[in-house]
Amino acid sequence: MCPLKLGTFLLPLLLAPLAAQAATYTPFAGNCIGAGPALTLVHLPQIGRSLQLQMMSGGARPGSYEGGGMTALVLGLSRTSWLGMPLPITPATIGLMGASSCGDLMVSADAVMDTPYLMPPALVTMSLAIPNATALIGTTLHAQAIEYRISRHFTMGIGFGDGGSAQIGT
Repeated sequence: MCPLKLGTFLLPLLLAPLAAQAATYTPFAGNCIGAGPALTLVHLPQIGRSLQLQMMSGGARPGSYEGGGMTALVLGLSRTSWLGMPLPITPATIGLMGASSCGDLMVSADAVMDTPYLMPPALVTMSLAIPNATALIGTTLHAQAIEYRISRHFTMGIGFGDGGSAQIGT
């Protein structure tokens, strides 16, 4: 009599839904119309590959009398809270820190990737390598583009742009 090996039979059945899950990306619009940077998807997040998003770099426009601004990509694992504070974080909250802002921070700022400072600003592709680990399948990463600048009057401003939620797949 040959014993039945349940592990070799059940394990592929349990892992099949994970292995077949497709990567997805769902964009969401920022509420700072025209002021925050736009964010577009270049490549879906798949294990063993990179999530690639495109946005405008920071920089100064030729002939501008101000030093320009910086842009960054905020990455997080949540759209509901960050450091114990509920999201979104509104301009009124940011105003308490002494800055003016447009729009809301809609993702937890678990990591921030600054874009290069270019003259004139240009499209840049931001890449985040996804390890080839099946445990990451189904994990959702949230991203939002932001712009920050100091004006000639030494006041700081932050513009929160578009974002998206990317689910890692195969």
